[in-house]
Amino acid sequence: AIGAIFAILLGWFFSLLYRRLSDDSFAVFGVASILAFDALLRSWSSVTGGVLGIPGITRPAFASTLGNLLILDLVVAAIILGVEFVLLKTQFGRSLRAHKESQTLLSSVGVSASRVGALAIIIFSFVAGLSGMLGAWRIQYLDPGFGDIQLFIFGLTVAIIAIKPRVSWVIIATALVLLVPEVLRFLPFPNSMFAHLRMLTYAIALIETFDHVLGSHIFATIYNSDPPGSQIDKKLSAVFFQN
Repeated sequence: AIGAIFAILLGWFFSLLYRRLSDDSFAVFGVASILAFDALLRSWSSVTGGVLGIPGITRPAFASTLGNLLILDLVVAAIILGVEFVLLKTQFGRSLRAHKESQTLLSSVGVSASRVGALAIIIFSFVAGLSGMLGAWRIQYLDPGFGDIQLFIFGLTVAIIAIKPRVSWVIIATALVLLVPEVLRFLPFPNSMFAHLRMLTYAIALIETFDHVLGSHIFATIYNSDPPGSQIDKKLSAVFFQN
């Protein structure tokens, strides 16, 4: 409970900064805060254990075994996906989809784009905190590198691949990002270069995926027939003025 409350408060803090900073400044601040927090965790050894972290994290009684914890993870994931599916059907969900496409158009229909973005930051900060709690229960260890820049890159990759605001696309993108590196473990690369060739192949696969998804969904949709931006305006207008 304390971790969830802390995640919400941290999300509220970032939401305040989001409403006061430009998009570029907020992006830079977000990346810098991850690096700064990682350095704090590794250097504040009296509280965080430094680079060694904090071992011996106990699981709750209802998730004392890995099997029960897996069931809990699946239940939580199903609840989150269900809430997301319902949320996208609401007025806030439509505003969130519009915020992703064009903040100017969102403001033109009387909805505060900064408020929508701030609420999204708070909601998903809570979800991120919940994910971190489940991860700590799984390994029973607080690793100072558990939420470092690599996790940020992972989430950003999923967000880019899941460009359509649909739950199914999020599931497919997450499965792709998680499973492809595991499949590459079975390729017959030389042992001396296995790690490097595996990451290189993974990078090429992601680039090809980005090119296919972005090329087919954005450029073919926006620039095929109408002037740039016209189809975006049409889509968002249809989203807002439907039932």
